[in-house]
Amino acid sequence: LALPANLPTDEVLRPMVTSFPVAVYGSEAKARSAASDWSPESNALLGLAMTFLGSAPSEQPAEAKAVTVPCDPDGRGGWVARIAKDSPMAVVHLEARYCYLAEPLRLDKLDTQTEAFLEPKLGALLAGAVVLPANLPADFDAAELDKVRVQLTGWSMSGQSHSTSAGLTPERTFEIGGLRAGMNYFIGLDAPSFVPLSDMDVKGREGQRIDKLLELRLGARVRGVVTLPDGSPAVGAEVSAEIEAGRNPMNWMRNGMGRDTKTDEQGRFDLKGVGAGKGALVATLEGYVEARRDELELAEGQLVENLGLALGTGYTVRGIVLWPDRKPAAEVEVTVRPIEAEAGDDATPNARNMRRMMRNFGGGERESITTNELGEFSVSGIETSQVAVSASIEREIEGFDATYTAGVPASPSSTAFELVLVEPLPVRGVVLDTAGKPLEDFSVSAERRGEGEGEGRGRMGNFSFNFGGGGENRRFRNREDGSFVVYLQPGSYDLKAEAREYTESAAQQVQVPGAPALEFRLARAGEISGVVLDPTGKPVAEAEVEYSRESRRGGFFGFGGGSDTKTDAEGRFTLKGLPVGNGKLTADAEGWAPSADVDVTLDAGRDLVDVRIQLRVGGRLEGVIYDSTGQPDVGREIMVGNFMGGGGGGMGGNTQSDAAGRFVIEHIAPGKYNVMAMPDMGKLAQAAGEDEEPDMAAVFSQLKMTPVELFDGQTTQVVLGAPPASPVRVSGRITQGEQALKSGLVMALADGKSMLSSMKAGKVQPDGTYSITLDAPGDYTFIVGERMGDQDGVEFQETIPQVPELVLDLELPSGTLRGRVLAADGGPAAGVSLTLEREGRASIFSFDMGRNQETREDGTFELANLRPGTYTLRVGNGGFAGLFGQAARHGTALVSGIQLEKNQVREGIVVQLDAPCTIEGTVRGNDGKPAGGASIFVRDAQGRTINPMSSCTTDADGKFRFDGAAPGNYTLIARREELSSRDSAPVAARAGQPATVELVLETGTMLKVSVEDKEGKTVRASVSVVDSAGREYANLMSTEAFGQMFADGFSSTERRIGPLPPGKYRVTATDDQGKSESKPLNLSGQAERDMRIKLD
Repeated sequence: LALPANLPTDEVLRPMVTSFPVAVYGSEAKARSAASDWSPESNALLGLAMTFLGSAPSEQPAEAKAVTVPCDPDGRGGWVARIAKDSPMAVVHLEARYCYLAEPLRLDKLDTQTEAFLEPKLGALLAGAVVLPANLPADFDAAELDKVRVQLTGWSMSGQSHSTSAGLTPERTFEIGGLRAGMNYFIGLDAPSFVPLSDMDVKGREGQRIDKLLELRLGARVRGVVTLPDGSPAVGAEVSAEIEAGRNPMNWMRNGMGRDTKTDEQGRFDLKGVGAGKGALVATLEGYVEARRDELELAEGQLVENLGLALGTGYTVRGIVLWPDRKPAAEVEVTVRPIEAEAGDDATPNARNMRRMMRNFGGGERESITTNELGEFSVSGIETSQVAVSASIEREIEGFDATYTAGVPASPSSTAFELVLVEPLPVRGVVLDTAGKPLEDFSVSAERRGEGEGEGRGRMGNFSFNFGGGGENRRFRNREDGSFVVYLQPGSYDLKAEAREYTESAAQQVQVPGAPALEFRLARAGEISGVVLDPTGKPVAEAEVEYSRESRRGGFFGFGGGSDTKTDAEGRFTLKGLPVGNGKLTADAEGWAPSADVDVTLDAGRDLVDVRIQLRVGGRLEGVIYDSTGQPDVGREIMVGNFMGGGGGGMGGNTQSDAAGRFVIEHIAPGKYNVMAMPDMGKLAQAAGEDEEPDMAAVFSQLKMTPVELFDGQTTQVVLGAPPASPVRVSGRITQGEQALKSGLVMALADGKSMLSSMKAGKVQPDGTYSITLDAPGDYTFIVGERMGDQDGVEFQETIPQVPELVLDLELPSGTLRGRVLAADGGPAAGVSLTLEREGRASIFSFDMGRNQETREDGTFELANLRPGTYTLRVGNGGFAGLFGQAARHGTALVSGIQLEKNQVREGIVVQLDAPCTIEGTVRGNDGKPAGGASIFVRDAQGRTINPMSSCTTDADGKFRFDGAAPGNYTLIARREELSSRDSAPVAARAGQPATVELVLETGTMLKVSVEDKEGKTVRASVSVVDSAGREYANLMSTEAFGQMFADGFSSTERRIGPLPPGKYRVTATDDQGKSESKPLNLSGQAERDMRIKLD
């Protein structure tokens, strides 16, 4: 062990080694698999989550087959780890008070004697004691604490996490060592007789000892009996006390979500440790409708007895499943799911809905049963009158596996109904290598496109389920001719092929029935090897090397998939199984800044060798942070990152401020960042009232941020929390008509400054008043809503003069749009995204920051708090659709020119959706090379952009796929940084027939437009930029530009539009009074162009 410096004198440490004997695992492969996944802290995070649910296991399960023993001192300052002789691998970890290993040491290729070198890091120690409440009940058994564990889970905004746990000593004390410096930790403890305990206020520094007293509360105790519909005891029923959080989810951190137990032979239950508050008591038993007692209000120390819960009979679904030839189908799995109405826009946290949501991750609420030999089934105890019934079974067709399915919506009744299985249809094809040679072993996957009800799918709230099967993934072996057959239900699918040592194919879209024979040609996977060097040219061991095909330019948060590995002792690395095409290599290692991206191209059949990646010294950031009183702010978490993209995204590092409020972060990659001090969530949770919403104003008051640019090898200094030179306290009253807004949030964003660093917030009081202190006078955008991210939020663009205090009353508009969205089959389209844009206006909401919601279960929608004007409604895909890889469910429909008068309520807007269509293509630069990270914008035949907030970007090979178009003709344009393509020739999008297009980037022009009144004063106005064909350019925004807007700021008085391709345009400015002026514009590829428009 190489111990760290400044090690506390009370450190006690001992290495531990875990073996995975083949004798107990059954095979070397299983033992190796277990060793690869094993961690001494693998169950701690699950334990903490279960604590909040009130269902934590009394003792965390352990890996029964793994053998963990302490290491012995070797007498020479080292340690001896004794490993089972038949263990193919071993894992060494550390038990210590302060020290920890960043990762367990996994030993492979064990010889008779193996040497290992450990370099622990210095962390913090959490030492505590559990304090029992006074007046313990007579039946309390102290032995229950013997199995209780203190759960500890840490996280940081840099993406790091750490979970562990510890048991209690007989004196009810505990120690947990190796807390990571700078992480925020949650403590969770669940003792059966007490309210689940949590503590969010745990942070440590290197070498620090943190002492905690965990004071348990008895909470309330609820006793009663559960009966069946005939009055007999309900044995084994699950009884839950579900405690609500009011309007503050942090209450769950105080009280947990409730408690669970089961009834005994007499149907009795005894719930202990139920948190105080309002909630409900619920009993469930398979085959019966749940019994529920709402409006339960419990107090600390209260005993509630003799509560009765009577289960209901509910509805019954009976039926028979038949094969296509109408013979009974035995052993078929039948699933019955409720079809429930949307919960609406109520965002109040609800323990029942939270539990239900968690169950949805496991497939949703449902009842499953298998048909008998006559194909019959019966499911009882159904609560809802509308259900979806589906059936599924696998059966061979011509030697290939095939899934027969059936599904219908149904109303429970005493009459049995028939469910006739549908025979899947064949899709045939062949898998070859690039030379045309058949592959014998491969897999073919088919993913169903869209989720419209007409394609055999239904909805349950925001969750979708599928009657006809979402797709197939079939493995084929020993296919000498490379042929395959995949059986699919009718619908539209994307098919891919993959094989070991080959790269996955591109997707081919087919429509079933009618699919043609497919041919997949797979390229052999490539290999890249090389060396990682430090800035002086020396090899770096244990460096992380990542290969990615996702362009960082297009990633909104800097995401990117790929492959990764570590360098060996000589700094060398090898990455295998890589796809042919363009990609990027990056390297990172402790003590250095990450390398710059290294562009690489893998050609078919040719590996890359001797690639050199050089790490950088990076920038050094020094800073100091002050609290609101001007004193050093101690122990604040400081982060450096590009949190909203706009230049690569990603984290630069994190640390904590010391006793003098100072902080240092080293080895940060050169670039532009934000330095942020995170709010102390533990203190905020304790400050909020029991029934209050989280105080976002308090959150923003603690959030301190400043932009910074860091350079390689240089030191940059910043100050956080310095008092503003010319603050302005803005206060007033918010009304709508004659009524005051009774609650809500007011946010203010300074024009032209980083949004996150300039953002201020104030809470709306019950009388409609608010107060915000701004850092300086100037132009601001105020946003008023019920809560942060309110779908019906309203913005106000105001100029704040240089005065100490300003009264600013705000009146919310009352305009409303109501309508309904229909699916392609004419039925209601539930859960469909809508975005609303006020045409031409320079608005925060123009870029999808607030005017975005989903249709209700019946397809209806309501967009409220609208000003008079002309609007465009986009239906089918939100501005960020597809950003995280999800497929479009519908083609995007546009309704433009919607006129709304002042305070008008306009109803009757009906939008009919079509099936989604795909447009694919390639973007290249002027040099003919693929252009990765380009944003794609799609215009319909009328020149309207259907995705003005584009989340469709090209990959490293310049390829893109946009699947949110409705049937019709479209033109496309691409942008990347200062480059833009011209609009493409029209392409026709048709269902099941992807359209293709190629775009070429050239130098574009950034247009900066400012508008003045006749006195020359800058004024706010809407700006339109149209080309000679009447196509609008002023509303186009890539995800990269959106992130840049967050970093650099949004301006309501100056518009930056572009890059614009060469051509002729007309620029029009219009103010709120209707004054308008236009100017022609002729661009020939110049980098920038300024334009001033004067409104006389």
